[in-house]
Amino acid sequence: MSSRAFDAEEFRKASDMNPTYNIYRQQAGDALTWVDRVNGLQQAEEHVVRLGETSPGNYIIFDVGERTVVWAGNA
Repeated sequence: MSSRAFDAEEFRKASDMNPTYNIYRQQAGDALTWVDRVNGLQQAEEHVVRLGETSPGNYIIFDVGERTVVWAGNA
């Protein structure tokens, strides 16, 4: 089995296929606490649902690549 370097273009394409999302919990006074980082929006949404089951509250899913909030709400 041969190995080769993973070039920058391949890395960019792979990252585009599975973007990274940060999950934050909103605290009192609008302070945010970072909770986790996941790959893929579906995984982020599922993770927030699980978090809400054990620790209900307001959560934010932030798209790291686009630098935008893609979801905010109560879980």
